Amino acid sequence: MRKRYIAGLLLLPALYFLNHEKKEPTPVSGFASERRLEPRIEPPKNAPERVNLESKTAPNFTTPSSTSSPSSEKSTSPRRMFVRGSSVALRNGPGKNSPILDRYDSGREIETFGVDGEWTRVRDLLTQREGWISSALLSGLKPDTLKKEETKPDHAPPLKILPLLSDSLIIQRLIAGSIANYPGSCPCPESRDRAGRRCGNRSAWARGGGYAPLCYANDITPAMITAFRSQQ
Repeated sequence: MRKRYIAGLLLLPALYFLNHEKKEPTPVSGFASERRLEPRIEPPKNAPERVNLESKTAPNFTTPSSTSSPSSEKSTSPRRMFVRGSSVALRNGPGKNSPILDRYDSGREIETFGVDGEWTRVRDLLTQREGWISSALLSGLKPDTLKKEETKPDHAPPLKILPLLSDSLIIQRLIAGSIANYPGSCPCPESRDRAGRRCGNRSAWARGGGYAPLCYANDITPAMITAFRSQQ
């Protein structure tokens, strides 16, 4: 009996140790349980920025506005001036690259009403055509008058009264001057080209859109005749 009692006392620690080894340890209060770490997925570098739909202010999408360069033309009060130089080009715009509308000889009277840099907007008093001429080729004095004043003798001879030109003669002079100022060989339908052929529809008068030479009496207006007489 005593031996059994002693053997039981010796087995108690072993049974106690085996019993507690099978149980899982309980977490100690006061320490947070270990959380599972998930891998962080970063967005690609070129991904579009996410818009917060809950935001009160919508994203500001701006569209580039079309920029138009304002015209630098400055209007001036009308002033009568004269062309200086031979075969001066009347252009469609301010610049040497603008199309040529007509050519004027020295002394042609025009009216200025606008300036853009080194170019002046003019209106021909004879044909009422508007265009642009280089400001350096315009003068406030008529070139012929300026030369006469420089060489004027002390005792000027009496002025001669010129006879009044008829309308038909003025029309002929206007047509002849317009054809002479045309730089090509086909100003009018009745003109002949360098090969001797009739120009017809190949002429500047028939094509239009650029040079508009005066070819027929119907092209001359009463205002042109009046302006021609006033310049004589």
